[in-house]
Amino acid sequence: MPRSILYCVLDWGLGHAIRSLTIIMALEKQGIQVVVASSGMASTFLAHELDRTILDLPDYSIRYSKNGMLLHFLKESPRLMSIIRKEHDRIRGIENDYSFDLIISDNRYGCWSKKVPSIFISHQLIIPISGINVFLAKMHARYINRFDHCWVLDDERHRLAGEMSDPQFLKIPHSFIGHPIEETEAHQEGENILLILSGPEPNRSELEEKLVGLLKDERKIVLVRSTEGSKNLEFPHDWEIIDWCGRDRIIEEIKKSKVVIGRAGYTSLYQYLYWGIKAILIPTPGQYEQMYLGEICQKNNWMKVVNESELDGLIPLLDESKPNQKLDLHLRNLETLPDLFQRKTEG
Repeated sequence: MPRSILYCVLDWGLGHAIRSLTIIMALEKQGIQVVVASSGMASTFLAHELDRTILDLPDYSIRYSKNGMLLHFLKESPRLMSIIRKEHDRIRGIENDYSFDLIISDNRYGCWSKKVPSIFISHQLIIPISGINVFLAKMHARYINRFDHCWVLDDERHRLAGEMSDPQFLKIPHSFIGHPIEETEAHQEGENILLILSGPEPNRSELEEKLVGLLKDERKIVLVRSTEGSKNLEFPHDWEIIDWCGRDRIIEEIKKSKVVIGRAGYTSLYQYLYWGIKAILIPTPGQYEQMYLGEICQKNNWMKVVNESELDGLIPLLDESKPNQKLDLHLRNLETLPDLFQRKTEG
């Protein structure tokens, strides 16, 4: 059994931090010491929830292009590869100051080690850009294959992530571990419209401005901004504005809502499906993963999806009474961890 783990968390919105928190708490219940490393708002969130110092990692500073996803991806690739190299150098530096038995990385491609076993966690093994999926999947897998094992955040038989969680290009062992989910009940019992904004700028602020303009005459609105940045907007006086809040407060606000409006992130998607939450998802323009997840939601009639360019269509959906489907989701297969540790050290 590993005694100490370095757990590295990506900072693209709060989804990676929220799901990582569930896994970190499960590991610590096994008596394992977990040291956490991240950046940005993910670091702030985890420091608050875990009440500890979070080690710093390079910020990926992702921005999405509304047009020409392929061109934007190719343009961004050299910068991202440079950050991954810096990230790996940072891990080597951390290893000089700490002693770990294992490294776990939630979507941080440079957080692996030659000294100890390294696990990569993701639901996105294939990037769903039409026409070049196979090319990107093979390139993507090259980075993941530097690790010793991959934990796939999905159910092997019923994949919420669709083709994205297909491990066909991996050359390392993999395990489908389900969906890290907070077991707390979160039934909607209120009348509030809950807006939860997150993700990289300027996309977060752009959607905030549009929703404020669209819903300014609505009452009983709670806006979770998920940022410590300044307020450049004038919000309606009867709205409740929460710049940032932790996991328990989010669940409390969900219970007091009649509908949740937010981005189509994977963590949000499976949380709402587990809790049976009535939600309206707005995929980030140019974010191929969220656009693909939105298509899956519509195909399966799981919940309503509205494109950001068509927000006027959101208003009629606010008072629909039909709740979303509720799916049986949970985290599993963490018992494979001690075996991974033993194989590496014996090798």
